[in-house]
Amino acid sequence: MISLYTLRLSFRALALIVIIVVYYLLFFNNKEMYFDDLVTWINVPDHIRYINFINYGHSKFDISGINNYVITFIYSHFDERYLYFFTFLINTSNIILSYILVEKVSFKMSGNYLKFVYYFSFVSLANFSLMINKDSFTLLFVSLVLTYIYAPKKRYFVLLLVVVISLMKIQLLPILFVFLFIYKLRKCGKTINALVLFMIYFSFSVLSSILSVKIFNISSHNYDGFVSVLKYNLNENFFFIGSFFLNLLIPIQYIYNGIVKINYPGDMLQILIYFFLIISIALIVFKFIYYMKISYLPLKYLNDKRYPLIIFYFSFLMVSTISPIINFRYFLPFFPIILLIFNCKKY
Repeated sequence: MISLYTLRLSFRALALIVIIVVYYLLFFNNKEMYFDDLVTWINVPDHIRYINFINYGHSKFDISGINNYVITFIYSHFDERYLYFFTFLINTSNIILSYILVEKVSFKMSGNYLKFVYYFSFVSLANFSLMINKDSFTLLFVSLVLTYIYAPKKRYFVLLLVVVISLMKIQLLPILFVFLFIYKLRKCGKTINALVLFMIYFSFSVLSSILSVKIFNISSHNYDGFVSVLKYNLNENFFFIGSFFLNLLIPIQYIYNGIVKINYPGDMLQILIYFFLIISIALIVFKFIYYMKISYLPLKYLNDKRYPLIIFYFSFLMVSTISPIINFRYFLPFFPIILLIFNCKKY
């Protein structure tokens, strides 16, 4: 007999598929308008850039665009006439598989599925079903790492899949390595863990300063927001001081960026996408103190079953300091980590 849990999971997965299909139909109804306006809330500019890479190739190797090579290679094998369909199929498969894995991890941790509000928050990730993007693969990466942590069966096979998917986006490999390093040392005591976390934070502060000022030579006008401009200027004049102090604001910057990106919706697709995004942002704002604790006080949860989730999120935050751009879209694939932390009661 099919369990109640399986029925609920199947119904929720089916509902998510229906929402994604609605997104797809609404998108095609106004496709020309979205491309003419180069709307960013469904990532049209990046999609067009990938199409150009597929059609004309890469003119020269560019380290800042290194993430574009694998995704371009994958989609170059599909007929351009059916590219939207295959894009939709691949992204939807990634999203649904990720959702099922997250629900299974939730069941392992708490003995129950995601609470209703957290499920609705997860639906905000359906935005990744449209356009060529790496975000749906990043979401799958996150879900597989969560599976590696809490579902020990076939652990090495899952880890192999994680490494393969990491090739889609160069930042995913260091996130994985930093997480595994901290994860393996989690039983070494509070003092050792505190030292490890500080050294990782310090190292990434120095690295992000070097990359932004010395290697990439990114000018201040390319930064997203006052904090990033200030950090760049401090790094330029005082080496890594800007990164060391202002990287602490990154968890807040991600949420602030999500809030300011919400504007008056123009059509039904945008209304639906913004509706679920607002639920996600409102959830974090409502649990802001809890969010701040897991962002800034990970050692408080050292002996808690949520600690692996928290250090996974910490690893994402550390690697994200390398980039001068803070965009809520980069945060969203890692949002299931926050949902599981919120959903799971204290051990």
